[in-house]
Amino acid sequence: MPMSILSVYHQSTPEQANKTLTHMEDIASTLGVAGIELLSLPLASALPAGADQASILAACAEPLARLQSEGYASLEVLSLDCGIDGAPEQRTSLRQARRYPVDQQFYCVGGRLQLCLQVDDYVLAVQCEKHDLLRVPAGVVHWLDIGEQPRLALVRLFASSKVPAATLADQTLAGLIPGLDD
Repeated sequence: MPMSILSVYHQSTPEQANKTLTHMEDIASTLGVAGIELLSLPLASALPAGADQASILAACAEPLARLQSEGYASLEVLSLDCGIDGAPEQRTSLRQARRYPVDQQFYCVGGRLQLCLQVDDYVLAVQCEKHDLLRVPAGVVHWLDIGEQPRLALVRLFASSKVPAATLADQTLAGLIPGLDD
């Protein structure tokens, strides 16, 4: 059974994790210190990685309605399967470190991805699996890695009425932290 994994890197040694956690409680506790929340939010029905946007939104209608009622009014859907054209370009774009002026939620509804969060002198690299929901505060520098053979369905929600523009951040650590293993 797939599980979430948190690897913690110090900026002075970005090639080697200081610690790696695999228990949900330990991961949630470590992320919580940085104001990041990790929850499990299962769907009633299975949703394959690479599903189309309409299928994703339909399968997630109930949890999305609840999240949107909490103020996360805008969203983006990312759905990739390794057989599609453009996956390498998409991976490069997603690995760009950025920040948003509003809180976000990353809801992995199919497949897996790695969400890297730069907090103070550390990078928290969370390997998200199906049903993981991460709440990330405004201003946290982050990037995504989808691996060389991407298979994922992700809904990203924003605490604003429309999807805000990102501000690119320093790219140094994004290029040094190990990516998602396929």
